[in-house]
Amino acid sequence: MVQQGNSLESVAKRENWIEFGGALSDAMDNPSAYGLRTSNEVLKNISDLTGRRPHSLKNPLYVSRWLKEKHPEVYEAKPAWLGMTLVMYLMKIEELDAAEAKKITPKVFEGQMKQIELKAIFDDLRERRSDPSITTGSIELSAPQRAQRFNDFVDDYLKRFGAEFFESDSVSIQPGRFIDPISPDLVVNLSSGERVAVEVKSYRNRVDRHQFITTLGYLALIQKLVPEILMIVPEGSAYDLRRMNDLRDKLSLKGIRFATLPEKRAERATDLRVTE
Repeated sequence: MVQQGNSLESVAKRENWIEFGGALSDAMDNPSAYGLRTSNEVLKNISDLTGRRPHSLKNPLYVSRWLKEKHPEVYEAKPAWLGMTLVMYLMKIEELDAAEAKKITPKVFEGQMKQIELKAIFDDLRERRSDPSITTGSIELSAPQRAQRFNDFVDDYLKRFGAEFFESDSVSIQPGRFIDPISPDLVVNLSSGERVAVEVKSYRNRVDRHQFITTLGYLALIQKLVPEILMIVPEGSAYDLRRMNDLRDKLSLKGIRFATLPEKRAERATDLRVTE
């Protein structure tokens, strides 16, 4: 059996994010080699060794996996100059416009594009895609229809990718109405016996500070019943999740996370993005 401490410490010490993500992925695929039962236990141990929250480790994990699948030659080379955020923007652009991503990919991996340029491309694509006049065929969706469609996409995502996202052997999804007196939209039951409350917010053009605080207050009440909560909003919505993170931290609220999901059927686990 592999020495757990030494092996996981060697993973945690990898400085190159591609190398770290690959080593973490390998370890999570084979937890028994480290004397552990599940990939979630591997993630928890690496979290303790690095001093980072488990969910924050998923960025290098997912991005390196994407790089290995889509661009194996870059993954193998592991260029030290290539920033993770640069690749994350390329991933996001590919999700929104595969043709645009194909056009700029060579420039990205040749070091000819800066992060700010990729962000500008992503923001432009996202703005066009998240225009309130989103249609299905030729019929414009009303706000309630758009909200229901997004709820359906979240439910579909959790059923298809929830186990991978939450690093659980399996998950089951149930409506939050079974929790009283404050009910979240959904509850995800993990194989470990833990539960995660999921609150879904529909697209909004504007969200003010009062709404931020009201939302956090509601989440804090749910947290009394389900300690871990994930709030999911559509990409491009006016919810400023970094600002909500700041308010959450100032109010010393633990166990609440915020994430975005595209307003389309998810294609991979990485479609759900947690905001740090």
